[in-house]
Amino acid sequence: MALFFMSQQSHDERLSDRERTSLLISEASKMYCDLLSMAFYAVRKRFHVVGVASNTTDILTVLREHLPQITIVSDILEEGPLAGIRILPEIRRIAPDTRILLLMRAPDRQLVRGFQVRRRWSVLPE
Repeated sequence: MALFFMSQQSHDERLSDRERTSLLISEASKMYCDLLSMAFYAVRKRFHVVGVASNTTDILTVLREHLPQITIVSDILEEGPLAGIRILPEIRRIAPDTRILLLMRAPDRQLVRGFQVRRRWSVLPE
């Protein structure tokens, strides 16, 4: 998995936390969460990372405290494969306005098709 970011104009450095897009990052690996957090801070100063989480309990705690505008959820969390998918309804219940970016390491074609059929999800090509 690779993420690429465009460099941002210098005026973004002066934005306050309130003006930035709030972001929750969750992934099974704490190190990966921290790397993503640093990337969003260093390269895209328009984002304010309100929390990182590697398990469902921590995700729910950050959601309740901060109601981030964007939540990045990996399909694999500390609880195991598909834990990130199983928590999606709870994320929606707690923070219905948050945008969810679901990271899937090796997506099953039927699972991806299921998300497309629901039409509430956009699936990016590989």
